[in-house]
Order: sequence, then structure tokens, then C-alpha cells
Amino acid sequence: MWSADSATGALTPTWINTNGIHTVTSLVLVPGSSAIVLVGDVGIFEATYSTGTQVSFTLTNISS
Repeated sequence: MWSADSATGALTPTWINTNGIHTVTSLVLVPGSSAIVLVGDVGIFEATYSTGTQVSFTLTNISS
């Protein structure tokens, strides 16, 4: 479900359908909550529920 770019540290979510086809997805922060949802179409999500803010995850190397 997740792939990581070793050069940038970017994590990318991918939904895999039961037939094995990968679907492009986006992470959206739901306003007024602490929820982050995985959506296939940000426009449809916003039209159905509310506006959201697209977010991304990045891995970083933190050393002490």
C-alpha cells in the first residue's frame, strides 16, 4: 500500500483493488478533526463531505 522514494523520503499511498490494479490516491486532512483519509478523488471528497487539505508524508533521518 505504501511506496517510499529513497532519494526524497516521500511516502506515496496506493490502493490495490482486488483485481490487482493499483489506483492513485491522495491523503486529505479533514478540517475540524485529527483525521487523515485516503481518497481516490479529492474533488469528489470535497463535494461530498467538505473541503480538505491535501497532505503528504516524508521520512526523515533524525539523529541525536
